[in-house]
Amino acid sequence: MIAFMSRTIAKLGSVVLLVILSILSCKLPSAEPPGPTATPSHTSTPTATSTPTPTPTPLPMTMIENAERARFNGDWERAINIFQEAQSFTSDPSLSAAAQLGIGKTLLEASRYDEAVAALDEYLLKFPDQDGVADAHFLRAEGKMALGRYQEAAEDYGDSIHLGLCTLNAYVLELQGDAWIAAGEIERAQDAYSIALQTLSPETDISIEIKLARAIAASGNYPLAIEHYESVYARTENEYTRASINLLIGQAFLAMGEAEQAYQWFLDSVENYPRAYDS
Repeated sequence: MIAFMSRTIAKLGSVVLLVILSILSCKLPSAEPPGPTATPSHTSTPTATSTPTPTPTPLPMTMIENAERARFNGDWERAINIFQEAQSFTSDPSLSAAAQLGIGKTLLEASRYDEAVAALDEYLLKFPDQDGVADAHFLRAEGKMALGRYQEAAEDYGDSIHLGLCTLNAYVLELQGDAWIAAGEIERAQDAYSIALQTLSPETDISIEIKLARAIAASGNYPLAIEHYESVYARTENEYTRASINLLIGQAFLAMGEAEQAYQWFLDSVENYPRAYDS
């Protein structure tokens, strides 16, 4: 009996010892070397996205100035686009009219004559009370001359004068006379040239008086034409002009059947102005 109890106690002691060793092994540090410590990942701070500041739209007046600059530089398409943009940003009739006139000028300078005339038609229809009306008539006349619409051009030149383009009266009247000549309206051409002469001094009207004399000759009034030719001859010292006058006077005398008189004027050029083309 005693032996049995001794064996039992020994077994219980062994079990207790095993439990104690197991507990101790859980509390002791591991013999393996420690692994690397994980570095916490960096969380980036979100960067605010900057909103670009919108470019302010230029004022319509500034747009028109920019368009005029482009027109001056020969950048026709850009000029037209800016003029049109200016119109879309303004309700001011004077600014809209200025832009429309600018479109007409640009198209004319770009040799787009049909479009130029159409743009100026639109100007005169929409803005009949604006200050640029006289200019619009003049520009439209230039476009119509290029298109061979001579009678309409002559009428527009006249309208530009009647509406106040006074500073260029003589010049515009000369152009009107040229348009009437091209249209076959000789008497109207004479009227335009005659009025132009009244605004000029005798020293500056030679070219217009020659045109007037030629128009008179074209109407068959050769003696009056010769009077004007002789007046020009007496007022100029330019040998080329004098040689041209000699030729015109000679032609007028030939038309009247006076060959001897014509010969004298032709001879004057040969003897005195041999370098001139018309001698």
